[in-house]
Amino acid sequence: MDVSRAVSESIKIWLAGGGVALIVLWRALPRRVAISVLLTLTLFGAINYAQWGSREIVKKIESYDLLHYYICAKYFDELGYYDLYPALILADSEHPDGRYSDALRRYRAQSEKQGYLGRKSIPEAIERGTQVRETRFSSERWQQFTEDFYHLQRDFNMSPDYWRRMMDDRGFNGTPVWLLIARPIASAIPVTYIKALCYLDVLWLLIALLVIRWAYDDWVPVLWCLLFSSVTYSLRWPMPGQVFLRFDWVAMMLICMGLLKKGKPLLAGMFAGVPGLLRIFPAIWMLGPALKGLFQLAWPPATTDTGLPGGRSRSRIRINRSLLWMAGGFVAAIIVFEGVAWFALGADTIETHATNIRDHIKPKELSSRRIGFAIGYTYDGELTPTHITEEQKQAVVDTKGPRTVVALVLLLGLGIGARRMRNDEVYALGFVPFFLLATFSYYYAIARLTLIVLHAHDMSRWRNRVGLGLLFAIELFSNYAQTVHRGHRVYLVGHLSWGLTAYAVLMISWLVLEQLRALKAEQRLARKPAKKLREAPTA
Repeated sequence: MDVSRAVSESIKIWLAGGGVALIVLWRALPRRVAISVLLTLTLFGAINYAQWGSREIVKKIESYDLLHYYICAKYFDELGYYDLYPALILADSEHPDGRYSDALRRYRAQSEKQGYLGRKSIPEAIERGTQVRETRFSSERWQQFTEDFYHLQRDFNMSPDYWRRMMDDRGFNGTPVWLLIARPIASAIPVTYIKALCYLDVLWLLIALLVIRWAYDDWVPVLWCLLFSSVTYSLRWPMPGQVFLRFDWVAMMLICMGLLKKGKPLLAGMFAGVPGLLRIFPAIWMLGPALKGLFQLAWPPATTDTGLPGGRSRSRIRINRSLLWMAGGFVAAIIVFEGVAWFALGADTIETHATNIRDHIKPKELSSRRIGFAIGYTYDGELTPTHITEEQKQAVVDTKGPRTVVALVLLLGLGIGARRMRNDEVYALGFVPFFLLATFSYYYAIARLTLIVLHAHDMSRWRNRVGLGLLFAIELFSNYAQTVHRGHRVYLVGHLSWGLTAYAVLMISWLVLEQLRALKAEQRLARKPAKKLREAPTA
């Protein structure tokens, strides 16, 4: 049965709503019944995500994404970070059937020295592409490049509109460490087997979920992760199984959580370090453990979970050794992998990538696909305009000062609330500082899977049920906005950012209140021995 994408997305509203209802009723239902309902929702969610068995979804690849990540990984020596589009436009112009889209008039040009150069004409692209071909490609290598390109563009029926939109993209930005891993794989696997290559991400995610099952000794957090993945707007594009090594980082972050839960902080730190090298921003998740360690030094609790093997704990620990081991693994992974990338690709590649990323994140490059506290802070709640305006981009710049103050206050609260939490829990909360401090493409918000595990592994607690319910309610509204107000991207990402801001404020406030209650309990405990001493009879 073939179901259109619009229909499958509208069904996600009901699936997300079903998730919210189940969370509300979770404690009232017998555990076996609750898990059966969750399993049913998860199965329906998976089938709906696959568009009810549509042949297209099974065979489909994302040519847009693969032309960046497969082609650039395979031909990085010739293309570097800045010459993908001129080479593609030249190859497109040389196809026997002619240009793929005669409507293509301009492309987004880039330069190693100047970054983004603005939009240039197609004759300028062909001129630059010719220079690249003549100076960097051998004739055999160019023929292989064009064949790979034609296969991804034409054999998979990339739409002309998609092709034109791609030429206005911000270009390839894979990190040197990502290239270190992806380049030999892309070079070894012919483009005719590209669909099989796309399943590497699916394999990574399945391994990560099995680690979560092993670590928490429960299928419940795994099922909630699967249900969330099937309804979240963040996996609307790109989809696992259609792209190349685009979800390895989030799989490693889930594995890191599992290793922390099992009391293996050194290995966990390594699995936290590699995602930071693959995508940079996952390094922010280490801010949770860092805040916990700092606040334990400044304000040691009477007892604290150190995350040591066997669940051992110590009284009034000032230096959390498990966090030190985690930090050591994190630093070791960065030194080793970045060092290998430096030797394999050269210092120039690392420097060029840093420049490329700085260009990507400039306020003027904000798009209507970005979310973050900055987007929510400047959004006025209106349905129009449909796409981000220059005025809103400027507002993001103008409000940086007060917005930073609010973010720092919230991070202070997070640090206070984190001092008693387990290491896997504070690592999971790393999404909160990421959201507060950065703007990012909506698909990177799939990193909320760490929050899903955080809340779903212990649904006996009110805080976890409320947090999980809010995350699913946000997805309910996102799918509603996508279905009812299709094309109004600012409306969708603005409300998504509002919802995540509410989540951050609520969870941080809740954690701080928990700490205040625990502090009062500590003070009462500390007064009891003194009282007994005063009441003891004298000799």
